[in-house]
Amino acid sequence: MIRNVFRATTRIPDAVRVVTIGVIAALWPGRDEPDISDWLDAQSPARQTGLQALVIFVLAIMAILFAQFGWIGLGLYFGIVLWLIR
Repeated sequence: MIRNVFRATTRIPDAVRVVTIGVIAALWPGRDEPDISDWLDAQSPARQTGLQALVIFVLAIMAILFAQFGWIGLGLYFGIVLWLIR
């Protein structure tokens, strides 16, 4: 049981990185995922962590705000997230 939990938690930073790259690539015209990944690798570890935390924080705050509008708001939120990540 503890091995499964450990395996799941070791994949979280990779998932956060992929989401961060996807969101930044969607918002930065003319850049694709490999370019953003290279750019993110060139940043200091502290800046990488800060950018990843900022993206996850913004997505979480958006989810809370959109949830105030019920099912329609959550549907709109998921639509925006899918459009960003595509």
